[in-house]
Amino acid sequence: ELAPEVVTEVARPRPRPEPKPAPKETAPPAKPVKRTEAAEPAKEAKPTVAKKAEIAKPAKQPANKPAAGSKGDNSSDAKRGVADGEAAGTKVEKAGKGKQNAAGNGAVTNYPGKVRAKLSRALRGISRQARAAASGDVYVAFTVTASGDLGGVSIARSSGSPALDKLALDAVRRAAPFPPIPDGSGRASWPFTIPLGLAK
Repeated sequence: ELAPEVVTEVARPRPRPEPKPAPKETAPPAKPVKRTEAAEPAKEAKPTVAKKAEIAKPAKQPANKPAAGSKGDNSSDAKRGVADGEAAGTKVEKAGKGKQNAAGNGAVTNYPGKVRAKLSRALRGISRQARAAASGDVYVAFTVTASGDLGGVSIARSSGSPALDKLALDAVRRAAPFPPIPDGSGRASWPFTIPLGLAK
């Protein structure tokens, strides 16, 4: 016997449900616009000219005048007087020292001139005849001690005339003693080499 045919039904796909359209949003009804009256144009403000600000002048402050006295306070007056006196004394002392230093420096600077002046007076005894024999000027070298005494004398350059050279040495010895060396020089002795100007 033939087996009965088995008929199988093929499952058909179910139709997909169509999406429902979203409800449209409705805008709220517009409110009626109220008519506003046009504003009147603002009146233009007239420009006002600003007055120049007056610059206040600074008031003159009275100068502080020193109080005359201390209203009966004798002790403060005395202290002030002592202080002023000490300050004035210090100034005077410094000024005095400055003058002494200046005078000392001047004495040191002028000392060689004083030695030359005294030596020139001693050369006046040399005759013209003795000077005529010289072929050149004579230079003498000598030393003055702190007290002004002559430490030593010699001929540094001959005049060419032994007689004139001897007269030059004698003149230096006659000129001694010389003025003492100034204290501000810092010297215990002062050497000199001087042309005597005897050549004619």
